[in-house]
Amino acid sequence: MRIIQVIIFIFLSGCLCAQPNLPLGAGVIKIDIGKKPVLNFYSDSSQTLPVKTIEIVSNSNGDFVVKDEAANAWFKPEQLFLNYDLLVIRVESASGNWLKVFVDNYSGKMLWMRSSPDFRLSVWKKFLKEQVFSIQKRDGYDLDIRLKPSASATRFKKIEDEDCLQVMSFKDGWMQVKTNTELECSESRKPVKSGWIQWSVNNRLTIDYSMIY
Repeated sequence: MRIIQVIIFIFLSGCLCAQPNLPLGAGVIKIDIGKKPVLNFYSDSSQTLPVKTIEIVSNSNGDFVVKDEAANAWFKPEQLFLNYDLLVIRVESASGNWLKVFVDNYSGKMLWMRSSPDFRLSVWKKFLKEQVFSIQKRDGYDLDIRLKPSASATRFKKIEDEDCLQVMSFKDGWMQVKTNTELECSESRKPVKSGWIQWSVNNRLTIDYSMIY
């Protein structure tokens, strides 16, 4: 069971998660797939007609799918795993009833969405603490794990590819983590009882995450 959990975590973390060079933005919105939403995207907040639309439907097997398969060419959001009822979109900024969102995390393309009672903007700290089950090393970031939330605090290890961590708390730009013993997904020989990492640097996310348990 533990091996299966690790494989799933690595696979999902490496598929459609944010690219390292994408700006952090204001946070994310999580779409309720069960409501089979129709998401309209606009070129700017002054427009009345959408330029792109994503509609979630059920296929003949009862699985959720994007109705227009051609949308896969331009819609590559933060998280898109319909088999796990997951659709998360990164928000660059919010203005009144409008959200400027990343519709393609690889190219950085952005469009606008109208706010809706069906989803709310979650700032990063709230999202990572309440909706994310596991934290993992991100390619390109060789993070130190320190005893305290300070760049001058003692470093007792670097985050490893084998680490699977759980978010405990936040302080300023630091995230307190520990080895995730609930999922038993860590393969590291140096478990973390409590440590602090910089979860964002230069307005970029420094960690990968999984919303699957």
